[in-house]
Amino acid sequence: MEELKKRILEVIVSLEKLRETWDTLDWAEIPDSVTENYPFYKDLDQMTRDAKRWYEEIKDIKKV
Repeated sequence: MEELKKRILEVIVSLEKLRETWDTLDWAEIPDSVTENYPFYKDLDQMTRDAKRWYEEIKDIKKV
């Protein structure tokens, strides 16, 4: 269970860093094929909120 909690926290941090990177990109330099397949702001935000909610629900579980 501890390994799962650790991995979820890593996902949360990665999503937050991805959002930070997203905010700094010059989209004029990114090919359309990439921008068409990249998550939108709200998708990244929703994924982060969902991962945090999931973590909050399992963080106090000791054993599975």
